[in-house]
Amino acid sequence: MPRHKSNKRKPKIKQRPANEISQQEIDLFLDSVRNYPGYLKVRDLQKLLPSLNLVKITTILKYLIRTGDIILDSESNITWSRADSKRDGLSLGEVADITDDFKSYVTDLDGSSNNVL
Repeated sequence: MPRHKSNKRKPKIKQRPANEISQQEIDLFLDSVRNYPGYLKVRDLQKLLPSLNLVKITTILKYLIRTGDIILDSESNITWSRADSKRDGLSLGEVADITDDFKSYVTDLDGSSNNVL
């Protein structure tokens, strides 16, 4: 009896970078920090977040420090986290009170008839 070769190939699994993080993981991290009673030490993060590996924890921690969403003290305690890290996303042009004189000045500089502001 002839042996039939299967032409089915296993789909290649695209490997993801170890430090790739999602917004859901960032939210999980922030919720865990906010709900922790007292000051949380950085060394305790891996015990608190067993679903995240050490590389992801470090990446998220550095990102949140850079954005100012959390603050560390000199003893590696997380001493503060922003209560609402959601920003409304409005640009300066949308929230600024721009006078008509300035709008006409910018339009004259642009030299085009379309309204920039």
